[in-house]
Amino acid sequence: MSIDLYEIGREYRINYPAIRLVGYPPAFQPRIVVVRKIRDLLTNPLTAQEFLKRPLLRRGRWLLRCTDQHKRGFRQFYVDSTKQHWRDCPLRIGWYDLAEPVSRPVKIYSRSFSSVHDRRVLTRVIANLSRCTFDGLSLRVFCDDLRIVG
Repeated sequence: MSIDLYEIGREYRINYPAIRLVGYPPAFQPRIVVVRKIRDLLTNPLTAQEFLKRPLLRRGRWLLRCTDQHKRGFRQFYVDSTKQHWRDCPLRIGWYDLAEPVSRPVKIYSRSFSSVHDRRVLTRVIANLSRCTFDGLSLRVFCDDLRIVG
């Protein structure tokens, strides 16, 4: 899947799960959204604090920040959680050099975290690692969609 499927300012009909937590079967609800912003969780990964706010949330590489016509408000949707593009996207921990012009992980924690149990482990790992420094590198959480980024 390519994020070229979505453009800022355009309206889309998507089907998004009512409960977006890892381990819950999806029950999709139709939504009409207008894309306002697109975030790539590989090049703009989650901070430890962002992840720890909702550690069991099902995430994907691409986060759409939209105006939801049904809810009449601002909402966020992970593309890989929509019915149209449903797939598992495990999370990983990476250390990023935020001074680099191209943001990608400099070091990657060797395993991925996808199940509820994994996410609980990841929460403990991040809580412990976020107190450490890594030679100027910043701890981040990204979606491993198994694509090569150059």
